[in-house]
Amino acid sequence: MGESENNVNDDKLGENKPNLTNDNTYDLESITQDLRSARIISPAYAGRCGELNTILEYLYQATVFESLGQNNISGTLRHIAKEEMEHFNLLGRTLIRLGVAPIYTTFPPQRDLFYSSRYVNYCTDTNLMLKISIQGEETAIREYTNMLKVLTNEQVKRVITYILEQEKHHLKELNGLYNTLN
Repeated sequence: MGESENNVNDDKLGENKPNLTNDNTYDLESITQDLRSARIISPAYAGRCGELNTILEYLYQATVFESLGQNNISGTLRHIAKEEMEHFNLLGRTLIRLGVAPIYTTFPPQRDLFYSSRYVNYCTDTNLMLKISIQGEETAIREYTNMLKVLTNEQVKRVITYILEQEKHHLKELNGLYNTLN
C-alpha cells in the first residue's frame, strides 16, 4: 500500500482513535484521473460544510474555550481540528490524483464558489458551540455515507471510509464534551 500513516497514533490525545483494519486502508498511488469521483468528494474539501470550514470552526471554538479557562475542552477541540487537517490534506492529495487542482472552491476546477470564512459559526455560547459541532459531525457522517453510495472508484471509497470512521469518533468525543458541560 502506498499510504500506511493512516493507522499511526503519534500523540496521547489520539489514544481513543478508532483502530482501523487493513480493510479500511487506502492507496493513493493507485488512484488515477477520475473527474466524476473528484466532483463527488470536492465539497468535503472546501465546501461550505467541508473540512476547511470545520478546521477553522474548531480552532475558533478552542480559542473561546481556552479564554474561559476550559483548557480540557479547548485541547480536545484542537486535537479534533488536527485530525480534520489530516482529512483536508488527504482529500487534497486525492483530488490531485483524480486530476483536479485542490483549490478552495466547492467544485474544482471551476474557479467560482470560492470558500469564505463567513461560513464559520462565530457564536460564543459554549453549549451552542458544542451543539453546532455535533450537528456538523452528524452532517459530515451523512455526507460521507452518501458519497460512499455513489462512488464507484474503490480506492476513493477507501479514503472516504477512513475519514468517515474518524468523523464517527469525533461525534462521540463531542457528545462526551457536551455531556460534561451539562
